[in-house]
Amino acid sequence: MLNKINQIIHRFEQGVILILVTLMGIVVLFSAIELTIFVFKELYKTALVSELLLDKKELLKIFELFFNVLISLELFETVRLYLKEDVFHAEYILLVALIAITRKVIIIEYENISPLLLLAIGGIIFVLALGFFLVKTGQKQERNKN
Repeated sequence: MLNKINQIIHRFEQGVILILVTLMGIVVLFSAIELTIFVFKELYKTALVSELLLDKKELLKIFELFFNVLISLELFETVRLYLKEDVFHAEYILLVALIAITRKVIIIEYENISPLLLLAIGGIIFVLALGFFLVKTGQKQERNKN
């Protein structure tokens, strides 16, 4: 009886994760399309006014959209691996967090930010990088044991 309930719960989890993977695939696709359209639209507008370069605001928007696609892809990979191996990989979760905080650092307007918040962001980056390093070091040591 207990085994049957566990099987039902496992199938339910797999179904929900399959739905998440499908939705994430759609998000990745539309994020990439949005990025492509925005880049070509901005380049076209820039060419019309005979400028060679995009301005700071346009570049920041492009980077923001680019990092959104990267974050979506990493989340997609995390969920896909969970479906395949039935375990979450800490390295991918840490990588998604590092990409997300990197995105924030790139698009942040430094004129409107307090030094304390900058310090906090630096601390988050340090902790995430340290965690990623420790996970990778542990995996390397595990492979060397086998």
